Amino acid sequence: MHLLGKRKLCIKSEVFFSVFQWLFTNIFSVLLGCLLGLSITKSKTIILGFALIFIFSIFIAIIQSHITRSYDIEKQIKLNVKTGDWKEIVRIAYPLSESLWYSGKYELRVRIAEYTNKACINLLSLNITSITLNGRCTSIRYIRSTSLIDDMGWTLFRVNKKYSNEAIKNILNGINIAESESYYDLILKGYKHLFCITVELDKNFANTQVYSEKIRDVLSKKSYQKLNKQKRNFIEAGLYYSLAASCLTTAKQFKTPDITQKNLLRQANIYLDKAIQYYKKSDIDRYIKTFSVKAEILLYLDFEKYMPTIDELVNEGIILSQLHQERDRHSRLIILRTKVLLLKIKDTNNISELELLILELEKTHSETKKELKTSPVYYKQYMKLYNKIKRAKKNAFQII
Repeated sequence: MHLLGKRKLCIKSEVFFSVFQWLFTNIFSVLLGCLLGLSITKSKTIILGFALIFIFSIFIAIIQSHITRSYDIEKQIKLNVKTGDWKEIVRIAYPLSESLWYSGKYELRVRIAEYTNKACINLLSLNITSITLNGRCTSIRYIRSTSLIDDMGWTLFRVNKKYSNEAIKNILNGINIAESESYYDLILKGYKHLFCITVELDKNFANTQVYSEKIRDVLSKKSYQKLNKQKRNFIEAGLYYSLAASCLTTAKQFKTPDITQKNLLRQANIYLDKAIQYYKKSDIDRYIKTFSVKAEILLYLDFEKYMPTIDELVNEGIILSQLHQERDRHSRLIILRTKVLLLKIKDTNNISELELLILELEKTHSETKKELKTSPVYYKQYMKLYNKIKRAKKNAFQII
């Protein structure tokens, strides 16, 4: 699966639209100037002057687009491929993986990983088995296994589910490498991804048994048990959190609640509680991530029953995420708080309660808009919910 062509097209498109927008603005300004000049003087000199300004504007735009593209990481990596500088490729490409994931550049992450994988294969063929990254000696096999499992496996699946067969193949390849070197964190991560892919594709646990058993086998191995307890706890907490999040994601896709959805949510709740046990004591940043997941699980399980608990989770999560500058989680929790308010407004038939709910929303509306303005995706989600609330409020007041 080669995504380089698509990414190049994407880069060129971004530059094209940027320059096009800039030129369009200038053309509009020039035309207005021409019309204004003609209306006042009817002089051809005015038109000629504006035409020269426009030509100069195009020249500046071309220079600007050239400067914008002056450094292209993929171009640099391709040059290293031609010269066979495999270590340099790993030094450039491998550290980019995490930032590309968090910035949502999934296609680019997959493509960069393909270069990493190719470089690792060539380094191993030269009997080069390790490389120094950020002052630490790192195994080439570990890097290759990580790239196959996370980037060319899970991320490829996230790009588009139609690539699931290739993603699974890459993950299994990565697991084989990890098993040969006893990289238990990667082995478990690989089986976790396979479990999650199977759940999302099948929307049930019928075909996940094989991966559940694989995970249990790894956790019960004597050699795994010999690992430092802190490391084992960290690996297992990450495993359970990801399984919980995947089950929740799948459960949310059901248009109407049924027994399969409830089973997914109950299983998600069990997994998440195991992760929380570790994160609450040892990892505040990851603990903050659990609040929105836990609240959503309970929301879909039984909103009316768990409403007080959901409110507590959302409010505590908002305070903690703001305190620890976990901006993404803070935004997610604000969206969730708004979603909860919408459900409450739809459910109430008490005029006093309705007025209090509306007051609660309006009290935070200006601040929320300002806060989410820098996150277009979350801002759009919030405004969509806010408009739904306005309509629900109107309908509720009419009914009451």
